[in-house]
Amino acid sequence: MEILGAKNFIRNTRRSRCGQKRHPGDAEESFCLPRIVALNAHAFSYGLFYASVGVIVLPEEALKMFPEQHAVYLAIMLGIAGVSQLVSPFAGYLSDHSTNPMGRRMPFVLAGNGVLFCMVGCLYLARSMGWGNVYLLLLLVAILALNVAYTGFTGLVSDMIPADQMSVCSGIMGGCTAMGAVLGLICIGFLIPVEHAYFLYALTLATCTPLTWYAASETRHECDSSEINWRKVRSSYYISPSSHGDFFWVFISRMFYYMAVSVQIYILYYLRDVMTEQVVVDNAKSCTAILCIVSQGASGLVSLVAGTLADRTGRKPAIYTAVTVMALVYIGYCFVDTYSMVILLGVCYGAGNGIYISVDYALAVECLPSQVLMEPHEVSRS
Repeated sequence: MEILGAKNFIRNTRRSRCGQKRHPGDAEESFCLPRIVALNAHAFSYGLFYASVGVIVLPEEALKMFPEQHAVYLAIMLGIAGVSQLVSPFAGYLSDHSTNPMGRRMPFVLAGNGVLFCMVGCLYLARSMGWGNVYLLLLLVAILALNVAYTGFTGLVSDMIPADQMSVCSGIMGGCTAMGAVLGLICIGFLIPVEHAYFLYALTLATCTPLTWYAASETRHECDSSEINWRKVRSSYYISPSSHGDFFWVFISRMFYYMAVSVQIYILYYLRDVMTEQVVVDNAKSCTAILCIVSQGASGLVSLVAGTLADRTGRKPAIYTAVTVMALVYIGYCFVDTYSMVILLGVCYGAGNGIYISVDYALAVECLPSQVLMEPHEVSRS
């Protein structure tokens, strides 16, 4: 699994699907740097969870609960995470039409993180009792909640951050995501056993969610109708070149990106089964953490400047460079069997991924149809 760095902004002269202008101040008010960082606290907790749960926790839990078929059940866990993504357009639609006094987005962030907090405790109980099938069901609920919260978060950033600060916010979002990932990998890879990872996730949620809520300061959104239009819900799961223009191709490229990224869940098994150094084989968990930390560190450093540089060079050249580097790294992994070469390739991958996560979403925003405001339930398809 990989972290997602995302934001969405359309100029404030456009109208929303509900027929209302953006909140007065949403696209006008400038944010100070500390407030942008606080708003992106959710990205930190998201990165910490997704990066470590994918490459360390789930492989170890699959090995513990399904020792005879751990690779198969790890694939099932990945499939569960993939299927859960389908909730995002529906959650985004509900968010767009919400008239909650707390705002359109924060209720979904709070509800998603609240359910995830509870599921983290239940997952710990299931793994402790050896309830493998129950663990799979709880994992589905947990990732559904994670995606609902993240859908609300992307819409929140879209609503709150003005256009002239989007590049800065994009870089900070990528940096926060990467820093969360690195912290999670350090803690779970070296400092605490896997079973204590669930306590780390709970603590991070309890710390970061209030920061995002405080920085957002959302207000009630007036919408023409809060009733669910199922035709629009169905349409939110459909995309084509005729209806979305160039955004369709951005969507396709993002889909292939996640297909490629999904194989990273097997990194631990790759190091254990392919490396020739016995010390790596015997310490596959720690070596996986080191590899991911180095890669995420490179990703975070690059993402802090990639968004601003892409404003000068153009977004598409940056994306082309990023995906070419990452593709070459994957090819390289097929031909190496020493850990030093794996680390070197990991640095290259992290640099490429840092460019991608800080630039790709901004490119998607630029490709959205210009006649309407593309709401987060539509953007979330990618």
